[in-house]
Order: sequence, then structure tokens, then C-alpha cells
Amino acid sequence: MCYNDTYNQVELIKMKTLRILAVLPYAGLQNLLLQSVERYPHLKIDCFIGDMESGAALAAVHEKNDYFAILSRAGTAELIKKATHLPVVDLKISISDMLRALRLAESSHKDFAVVGFSSITRHAEVLSDIMQIPLHVVTINDIAEIPVQLKTLKKGAYPLIVGDVITTRLAKGLGFNTILVTSGQESIDAALDDVVNWHWNFQVLEERNRLYQEIVCCSSDIVFIYDN
Repeated sequence: MCYNDTYNQVELIKMKTLRILAVLPYAGLQNLLLQSVERYPHLKIDCFIGDMESGAALAAVHEKNDYFAILSRAGTAELIKKATHLPVVDLKISISDMLRALRLAESSHKDFAVVGFSSITRHAEVLSDIMQIPLHVVTINDIAEIPVQLKTLKKGAYPLIVGDVITTRLAKGLGFNTILVTSGQESIDAALDDVVNWHWNFQVLEERNRLYQEIVCCSSDIVFIYDN
């Protein structure tokens, strides 16, 4: 057989510059991301700011520029998955991110409600159970639901809304005080680790397929390849 030891080349491939498109819902997240990426010298990230539909539109425009994957957050990430063929890595909101937002809300001494997609509200519900504190949590499934839910909360005397970018923006327009659930450094680092791991796994599979092809092409015998 005349195949190369391609697995020894995977580490070199892994360390090649990896281009990532980041579509982020707010500018502060960009600053944290650019700080984190300094610890990943083989990553090159281009950042654009866009939330929900505007973010999905940005992803659709820029996806052809030789990116390996797209990095985004929460509802924007879900919309981008429908608008692009590239892998989408969700910069997940952690339970620590939600805890920071809830502590800030409690320090205001105002009645508040947590409103957002499930990526936001599920952590609030978990913390409510663990900490044994009553929280008014409203989970939405579509952007169109947000104004309706906010108007209901307005009647219910909740002056403060804790939520994601789209929710807090609409809430401000209705006269609410708002607290944005922001992503912390640990959430950003976890997302970057996911990108690197995805790329690593992809390269391992690609090199394995290439190895199998070399075995078949260079052998004069009948070859059976089994994957255990």
C-alpha cells in the first residue's frame, strides 16, 4: 500500500488560520469576543452587529466569504441556522449570566419579569427553583408575541423587564426599565472552544475518508474497510 500517514498531518491542519463570522446582537459582546480570541491565535474572527432578522440577513450576505462557521447568540443564532448552510455555533447564555442579571434586578427593589426565548427563560426557571424565589417568567416562541406579552405585563405593574436584546429594546419603547442578560467571558470562551472542537472533529473525519480512499486506490487487492 502507498498511502501516507495522514493522521500525523491533522495537528498541522488544525492550527491553520480558521475564519469565523460572528454576528452579534449588541456591541459590548463584540468587545469581549475580541478580547477572548487573543487566546486563540489560529482563529480569525470578523464581527458584525445585528439582532434577529437583521443578524440573519448579515449572515446570509457574508457566509460566502470562506468562513468555517458562524458564531451568534440565542434567537439570532436560531434565525441564522435557517438562513445559511454554514455551521452555527450558539454563544449560549449560561446560568451564571442569568444569575448576574437577576441579582442586578433584585438590587433595584422593583417588581420585575423575565421575558425572552427559552434560551433566556429556562435558566431563570432553574434559578427560581434552586434559590426558592418566585419569579415571573414569560417564554416567547416568536418575535410577534413580545409586544403582546409586554403590554400584559404593563397592566400587571411590572416596571422592570429582564431579557434579551430584542425584548429589552421593545420594552424600552413601551416605557419599561430594562436589564439586558449579557454574556460573560466564560460563555464566550466556551463558544470558541466549541468552534475549535467542531473544526477538529471535521478534520479528523475528512482525513479518515482521505486515508480510506488512498488505501483503496493504491491496493491491487480487494479491500474491505470496517469501522468499529
